[in-house]
Amino acid sequence: MSITFSVTEKQHEKIQAFLNEQTNLVMEKRRDTWKNDPPPEGTIEHARLKMEVETGRPYEGMSAGRASYEFTSTSLGTVLRVIDNLTQEVIDVTDYDGW
Repeated sequence: MSITFSVTEKQHEKIQAFLNEQTNLVMEKRRDTWKNDPPPEGTIEHARLKMEVETGRPYEGMSAGRASYEFTSTSLGTVLRVIDNLTQEVIDVTDYDGW
């Protein structure tokens, strides 16, 4: 038996906007750290921060598990929350109007 959950185009757009916003917040902090208090040269932290600043993208780890999707089935419908694994911020993109 398998259960499949789906994301509508509207939800996908909200999720992408949320993750882009979170990326901007993270990178603002990273650029500030690079400018004002960079890690010592020759360290992994220095190399990673330099890479993030140069690419404009936060390092997401080897698995690149940037976001977690939480689907919760209820008697009325399915709740969909997305967690940004870098910032731990959460967005609820449930289509309550469709219930």
